[in-house]
Amino acid sequence: MSETVDADGDQLRALEERVIELQRALALSRQQLDLERLKLRQTEAALWQMATLVGAAPFGVLLMDAHGVITDVNHEAERLLGMRREKILGLTLRELVEPSRRGTVDGLLDRVRAGEMIRGVERRLWPEQAKPLGDTGVMFPIHGPNGDVVGAALTEDVQEIKDMRTLLADANVELAQLAVVDGLTGLTNRRGYEQAIDREVRRAARRGEPLSVAMLDVDDFKAFNDSFGHSRGDQCLRAIARALDGAARRAGDLVARYGGEEFVAVLPGVDHRRACIMAERLRRAVEHLGIVNPASQHGVVTVSVGVVTIVPRRQQGGLELVAAADRALYLAKENGRNRVEAVDLGAPGLTTEAGAGSERASDDGGSR
Repeated sequence: MSETVDADGDQLRALEERVIELQRALALSRQQLDLERLKLRQTEAALWQMATLVGAAPFGVLLMDAHGVITDVNHEAERLLGMRREKILGLTLRELVEPSRRGTVDGLLDRVRAGEMIRGVERRLWPEQAKPLGDTGVMFPIHGPNGDVVGAALTEDVQEIKDMRTLLADANVELAQLAVVDGLTGLTNRRGYEQAIDREVRRAARRGEPLSVAMLDVDDFKAFNDSFGHSRGDQCLRAIARALDGAARRAGDLVARYGGEEFVAVLPGVDHRRACIMAERLRRAVEHLGIVNPASQHGVVTVSVGVVTIVPRRQQGGLELVAAADRALYLAKENGRNRVEAVDLGAPGLTTEAGAGSERASDDGGSR
């Protein structure tokens, strides 16, 4: 009897141990299942991200098997080839290349299967259109689900790339031009002037030629703005800019807006006498506009002009010329406005002032 009871007890304990083992195995299986589910979600998320990335890529993507058969493409590849996805799948890369260049495809695929990445591949795709499409791209190996090396190709239309580069170059030129153009008047702005004056100083020093600079300031402009408002003031500045630009007749001359109501003219190769003539021409061009300014003693909008002429040394910069022209402009203001005052710095090392009074030179070279 006791032996029977002992046997039953052993069986019960064995059964309990078995249940515990099964519970542990079940808990471990659940943990493993949760881990696999997490991996599956991560894989699904990665696949979705990859599909989104490939689908939205701005270049054509072609995926191939180990034999070069196309297994998938993105929308850009469809556009480049002019073919729907359904017609592309199942074709080989060889069939998508211009017949005269198909012999190189097998060699490229062999290199990809060997694990090599090939950059700058140039092919001639043969889509369903009238002429072949020049393309360039990259071919590289990727691993399939079984670890086999299969291939992928990225491709772009060569002509589109060239067109985009041309557009980019044009945009850069336009931006560079905008960077040195005054938005109100359309003249060169101060930044453009500073670049130009440094360039002209170096050129004049190299050639031993004179260089003249004229600084112009609109007389009584604050009073004009107060009387008519800033909108009329802007219109006035635009009209002055057109008049000054038209009066600077030589191809090498530069008229710029220096800031506010100040303008500057760079006159390469112009000596002191001729600079006075040209400055007077600029002054008259503004006066002849006949823009009414009740605050002016002349009744119309006028400018005062300060002119400086120099044969620069190589180490000199544009700032010295601006400072000298500004001093001459101050004299023009002090001496009654609507006039030209000129300073001739002469040859290197010389500083001579000419014309403490008005330097209103006539176009024939005289002065009064």
